[in-house]
Amino acid sequence: MPETLSNFSGAGGGFASQITIPLTPVSGYFRRFRVTVIATGGTGAVTALYNKDAPWNVVQQVILKDASGNVNIINLPGWEALHLLPIISGGFGLERYNDPASWPYYKVSAAFSTNAGGFAFQTFLPLEFGGEAVGCIGGDNASVLPTLQWFTNSTGVVYATPPTTLPNVNIQVDADFWWNPDQPDLLPDGLGSSRQYNLLTGSPSVVSGFSGLVTLPKFGGGFIDSITFICRDSLNLRTDTAWPLRIQLFIDNVAYINETIDQCIFDMYNVLQLQGGTGVQANDSYYNGAPTVDVVGSRPVGVLHFSFRNGVSQIDTGLLQSGLDYISTTPGTNVQLSGTGFQNIFADANTPYTFTCIIGLVVPAGTLVTT
Repeated sequence: MPETLSNFSGAGGGFASQITIPLTPVSGYFRRFRVTVIATGGTGAVTALYNKDAPWNVVQQVILKDASGNVNIINLPGWEALHLLPIISGGFGLERYNDPASWPYYKVSAAFSTNAGGFAFQTFLPLEFGGEAVGCIGGDNASVLPTLQWFTNSTGVVYATPPTTLPNVNIQVDADFWWNPDQPDLLPDGLGSSRQYNLLTGSPSVVSGFSGLVTLPKFGGGFIDSITFICRDSLNLRTDTAWPLRIQLFIDNVAYINETIDQCIFDMYNVLQLQGGTGVQANDSYYNGAPTVDVVGSRPVGVLHFSFRNGVSQIDTGLLQSGLDYISTTPGTNVQLSGTGFQNIFADANTPYTFTCIIGLVVPAGTLVTT
């Protein structure tokens, strides 16, 4: 059941602001937060042009913590948190609706022409990750609630050419939650368990002809359910030009993936059931030579996703995931990306490249719940 929590429209139109949204208590357990962002009221003869990652990058960073201060989402920029995370998390939409750019509410100025520089989108921040409410967090204690904090970006990050008069940004957050059951001793499975997302930056940077290991900072304390790499060039644009022809993924020095880039891309389409439109290959930036253009429903530019949630099915079945293929970690787990044939396939001169990675980490409270 959705519950309206808060909305914000700040000074300066809401750009370049820090926003802490006061959450409203609910009679139960939060499953996910639904987010609506709308920018309206811009005017002027200048045709607004958006930077890459817009409009999702209107948010600079998202931080979500439970009532105990445990982090569910931290260090994720707006595009990664609001656009990519719904696609890879399996926490809400599936198949053709896992991309929030495919939802009917999504609008940018081309379809929103009366609001220069205007945009509107809906997305969500996932909490629940398994059947029987695994991962939900309590929301019925008004004095101890989760915290949701935003940092919005400056207009120069969102717009390459801003409108004459900037629009006002409004952010509204709603919640889906499970009601408290009638039986007081009936609780969600694995209560206190969480799936956490953090963005890690690999080193070293990659240049054309690179041959070596890109290493992430050490982490651990739970089970890996997914690993998602994002490649950006020196202009901070996502690109597919730096992937090696054969991908090798090491976890604690064990090679979990050793496949061609083509197999990795296919596996990502298969596990996430990406639609890709008519002629999937023509819409995928790795094959069509347009490395900065996202096609709704296709693999996002510059992204490779490795899922360990499809232990029984070949696909990520969202909240029905089995958890049987989760990978255990230690406090010093090490993830490395390597391969053969690191090369500048499309002759993108904006080197060096930087690889960042979203680690999906399941942290159980007690015994790991699997199905």
